[in-house]
Amino acid sequence: MPNIAQTIPEAIRKVNFNEEKERLLGEIKTHVKTVPIVSLIYNIIFVVVFLLGCVLPTDLFHYGSLNTSLTFYPEEFFDGKGWSLFTYTWINMNLLNLVFSLIFFHLVAYNLEKKWGTLKFIYLTLIFFTLIPALLDSLIYLASQKLPTILYGNFILFFTFLVIEILELPKVCFFGKFSLPAPIYPIILLLVLLIISFESFLHGLLGALMGYLFSYNCLSLLIPSRARIESLEKRFFPNFIYNNPHYCTAENSSNFSLPLYTVVTNTEWDSQ
Repeated sequence: MPNIAQTIPEAIRKVNFNEEKERLLGEIKTHVKTVPIVSLIYNIIFVVVFLLGCVLPTDLFHYGSLNTSLTFYPEEFFDGKGWSLFTYTWINMNLLNLVFSLIFFHLVAYNLEKKWGTLKFIYLTLIFFTLIPALLDSLIYLASQKLPTILYGNFILFFTFLVIEILELPKVCFFGKFSLPAPIYPIILLLVLLIISFESFLHGLLGALMGYLFSYNCLSLLIPSRARIESLEKRFFPNFIYNNPHYCTAENSSNFSLPLYTVVTNTEWDSQ
C-alpha cells in the first residue's frame, strides 16, 4: 500500500500546480484581450519587420536592406528620406533585440498607454519621443559632421519611457545596491551606456532628454489636456474604436516597475 504521509503532500502539490497553471493562463488571456492597441501594433511591427529583414533580398530596396531603408541617417534625410524620421524605431537588428522589445519595451509601453490613454500615447510617442529626437540628431550631425549619429531601434523610446517612469518615484534602488534620488538614476544609466558605446550613449541621451522635458512639464503647453483629448475621442472616434477593449480612454495607472530598479520608501531612505 502507498504511504499516506507521502501521497497526501504529492496530491496537494499537484492540485497547487494545476491551480497556479490555470491562474497564469487566465492572466495571460486577460492581458492579450486587453493589451493597449498601440503597444500591440508596435509588437506586430517589430516581428514583421524583423522577419522581412531576414528573408527579403537587399536589391529590392534603393537604400540597401530593409533595415537600412528604415534607419535614420541624417545625411539621407536631407536628401529626401523623410520617412526614416519615424521608421527607425521599428528596427530590431537581431533576435536578442527583438526579445528585448517584446518583453521590456512592451511592458513600459503597455503601462504608459494604460496610464495616458491611447490618443495621448500616440501623440507623445510619434511627435515628441520619435520625431523630435531624430531632428535633434540631425542638428548634432550638422554641428559635428564627424560623430556617428545614426538612429535605429526602439531604445530611444524605451529610455524615454523608463525615465518618465523613474521620475514619478521619490527614490530608487540602483541595481538593488545603492539608494539615490530618482532624478539622478537616469544619469547613472547614461554613464553606463557611455562605457558600452557612443552610439548607445547618444540614443540614451536623446531618450533621457525627452523624458526629463516631459516629466518636468517643459512640454505641457504643447500637450492637450485630458478633457480636450476626451472631447476629441467622443467627437471623432466611431464607437467600435472608442469602446474597443484594446483602446484606452482613461488615465488608469497600472502598478509596474522594471526589475532594474525598486522603489525606496521614505522610511527606508531615512534609515540608511
